[in-house]
Amino acid sequence: MKLIWLQDLLAVAETSSLSKAASLRHSSQSALSRRIQAFEQWLDVGLIDRTANPIRLTPVASRFLPQLQALTSEVEQVRIRMQSEDRGATRLVLATQHSLTITRLPHLFEKLSQMPGQHVDLRVLSEDYEQCLSAFIRGEADLLMCMEDQDGHTKIDLPGTEKLYLGEEKFVPISAARPNGKPLHDLGGKTPFKLLAFPADSFVGRTLYRHGLSCLYHEHRIQIVNESHFLAGIKEMAIAGLGAAWLPESMVRREIDTGQLVLLKGQLKSISLPIVLYAHPQVSASASTLRVWQALSG
Repeated sequence: MKLIWLQDLLAVAETSSLSKAASLRHSSQSALSRRIQAFEQWLDVGLIDRTANPIRLTPVASRFLPQLQALTSEVEQVRIRMQSEDRGATRLVLATQHSLTITRLPHLFEKLSQMPGQHVDLRVLSEDYEQCLSAFIRGEADLLMCMEDQDGHTKIDLPGTEKLYLGEEKFVPISAARPNGKPLHDLGGKTPFKLLAFPADSFVGRTLYRHGLSCLYHEHRIQIVNESHFLAGIKEMAIAGLGAAWLPESMVRREIDTGQLVLLKGQLKSISLPIVLYAHPQVSASASTLRVWQALSG
């Protein structure tokens, strides 16, 4: 099997046209057709229904399309990684929470880009906390950047693991502003307090609830307007006036300074969570990866 066969078939699936697929692949239509026929012969399976108008994949090809897409992507990534290592690049996998990819990852990339004489190829796995932790423990990630619970409930118990404190993520209560500059959503009104929340089963949702929101839920009428893992979406909904939210201060500072958002005060407290970077024991086994860790620690 050839990678070009997979790429041709995916182009046909995307365009539903041999001529458009050929143009997309910078190939003649006849050459692309011959390659797809060779792929079908190798598989002994029909891949394209040529009687349909427009043409489409056969049912069996359609069922396996996600696996073919994943296989193509994996092969191409292996090629890129091999080329990167051949050029002397240090390749690391970082697992981190969705929120930290927005608020902290750019600074991490900046520090790595300033390393003299060393190129770092950093692949990022952006997932929920539990998935990041699992990937790190299984050895699928070299580094783990995550928020930790204030009370130390979050623990990485892996012999030889290095730990670096990066600072704190301060979640502040915010709301869109009225024309007079006062918050659109605040406690004490006649209507329920509208809240844009994190899912209760997420790390941020659980932690914010444990360290402040539980009292809010028990003592006031709360209407949860929307739940989402994604901070960018919550931020846009807050700006649109759909509800109040707790978001990282670094993410909403500009909107607070311009008056689009206002900080909520009184009973609504800010909640700070430590941010830590863990290095898998295997990182210290290589001189190049050890230099990366030392640069991040500096």
